[in-house]
Amino acid sequence: NCRDNFNIMPLKKDFYVRSIELSENNEYLILATIASGIWKLRKNEIFEKYLSAQEIDNSKNAGNVKSAFEHNGTLYIAHQKGVLKYSNRRINEIFSLNSGFSDRISALASYKKYIAIGTFDKGVYLKDESGNLKTISDFCSDGECPVHINSLSEFNGNLLIGATAGLFVFNADARQITPLELGSGRVQFNNENNKNNVNPAPIQKN
Repeated sequence: NCRDNFNIMPLKKDFYVRSIELSENNEYLILATIASGIWKLRKNEIFEKYLSAQEIDNSKNAGNVKSAFEHNGTLYIAHQKGVLKYSNRRINEIFSLNSGFSDRISALASYKKYIAIGTFDKGVYLKDESGNLKTISDFCSDGECPVHINSLSEFNGNLLIGATAGLFVFNADARQITPLELGSGRVQFNNENNKNNVNPAPIQKN
């Protein structure tokens, strides 16, 4: 009986966790919560506060935290109204509604030299290390780009995009975005050692 072999108990009660990410150094988990701030959970099950909810909210009236992760020594925080970064004990806003974003940031991920931001109704944006902003719609035919984004993840040199319209693969080096059909057989991803296109043929804007 499986129930005899496992003892499930909450490590912390009244803790509304929105996302769990592994730290860059693989030493702890980063837990982003709605109303309790951001926490570190170490391997010995000890919680450490990363940022309090008050610190986050006071910085830019952030609202509900959606997710948080580390990239190049910086903590990036997605909330309903934009994206913050925490570095050298300071919080700065790097994306906001004033930059043309939807009022719902839905996903956040690191991809190559970019921070990728998924939105509820405006697709995916890419912010590079110099602060330049791009959108992956530049690589799509009209009406073919995913708009309603649910999740983002880097895999094998590509950005995987989970959307209401399906699963898409974006490759910045090849300047291509490709819709995938689940169950259609083996998928060939683009990477540095393989320049073949994903099957089916990619959507590419001229």
